Amino acid sequence: MTEHSFDVVDPKLDDKDLTRVGQAVLEEAKAGAIRVAKEHSLPDDETSFEHIMKERLDAAEPFVRAQAVGKLTQIADNPTLRKQELGSRFVNIDLENRNIVADAKLDHQTIGGIRRYEELLRREDVGTNHPFDPVVRDWHPNPTDFEPRQEYRFNGVSFMLDKVYCVDETGWDWSGSDEISLGGITVDEDGEVGQIGPFSVSNDFDTGEWRNYSPDRRVNYFNVREGGEKWPKVYTAHIVMVERDWGDFPQWLQTLYNKATEKIEEYIETYVSSLTGPVIARWVKAVANWFFDKALTWIRGIWEDDVIDNHTFQLTHAGPQASFGGSANSSTTIRNYYGGGGKYRTWTYWNFE
Repeated sequence: MTEHSFDVVDPKLDDKDLTRVGQAVLEEAKAGAIRVAKEHSLPDDETSFEHIMKERLDAAEPFVRAQAVGKLTQIADNPTLRKQELGSRFVNIDLENRNIVADAKLDHQTIGGIRRYEELLRREDVGTNHPFDPVVRDWHPNPTDFEPRQEYRFNGVSFMLDKVYCVDETGWDWSGSDEISLGGITVDEDGEVGQIGPFSVSNDFDTGEWRNYSPDRRVNYFNVREGGEKWPKVYTAHIVMVERDWGDFPQWLQTLYNKATEKIEEYIETYVSSLTGPVIARWVKAVANWFFDKALTWIRGIWEDDVIDNHTFQLTHAGPQASFGGSANSSTTIRNYYGGGGKYRTWTYWNFE
């Protein structure tokens, strides 16, 4: 009996060097938003952070957009806030330069940190268990989990929602009831990003009320046979809770995540250019997940006032015969969502099928 697949919630990126890469990309996204607020000329590249931020700002209600522009302008015009939000790279440069974000270079400390990884990888087989790998350092497989040509025990795995509880409704709705939806994005074993289409939890949620799903709701399904025999396989669900209608928010989140991944890959591959493989791919995914959580938290504070909260759920699948201690189901995870003066609680788990 195998028992080596495991799940975590809101995984941390403890390595300071990888965090610096994520922070650099986060600062670029923030600088892009500020350039939009200041109405500077945008770059020709329509996939730039400026164009991505403009799309979402333009979708906001006029009064929300005006508030956001005011906050972003304050950051740009206040040297202390500007350094705090944008770091040293953007403190003393002219943000009117339409290519300043796209042309931004990493600082020497961040470059040195990336090259440290290259040295470590050159000393070891890329496929071995590395303590600095954000995934496999917690992975202790049984050899029988992934023997060659072994039959798959399961075809796929689903992220499941059992129930939602309104601990305390938000203060946003004057009528006294909340309209709550869930959605977000997913990332599969190869780093491909998908959407979790928004679905309504309740159109009239009051304090003390439950939304029980019977049967439990499948939020997303991953095919574990995809991706070849590269183990472990890591699956991620970024779940966002919102109040009121959020339009095409999941599509925008997917675009933002893909852009961040592109920049992270660009930086890592530039300075670790001779190395590829699953460890590098997991670096990129770990940094992108860190960026996504930090970026969404920042954006929520600037203008996405309908976003209550978000959490990241991650499954590491050890091999084709692996399970959760012999069970098809992981243990149930309970998480609180705070925002707008309200508090909600979800019960979720992973299910092999």
